[in-house]
Amino acid sequence: MVRKLKITPEMEKILRDQRKKFIKKFGREPGPDDPVFFDPKASTPLSFAPKQLADETLKAMLAAGTPPQFVYAYQETGFLVNETGNYGITVTVHLIIHRRRVRWFN
Repeated sequence: MVRKLKITPEMEKILRDQRKKFIKKFGREPGPDDPVFFDPKASTPLSFAPKQLADETLKAMLAAGTPPQFVYAYQETGFLVNETGNYGITVTVHLIIHRRRVRWFN
């Protein structure tokens, strides 16, 4: 699946900053197979472990003042949602949420 995204000035700045961090850490330009967001503690360019990525995403959401309903949605589903859309949210995700709620009450 391919989706085109419009790169906002904020996104462009983040990508430029990540490139600078990569070069400083590894002493070279990032290649096509290198992660954009990498584990800064690793000695080679590695993506974050899934739990570490989820934790970092949550920290960033909280630091940015993300509204609580969107933080909750992320914690429940692993999907980022906002007031303009819920890209990737499917019936399957709604079933996951429902099953978690049922387990919580049992």
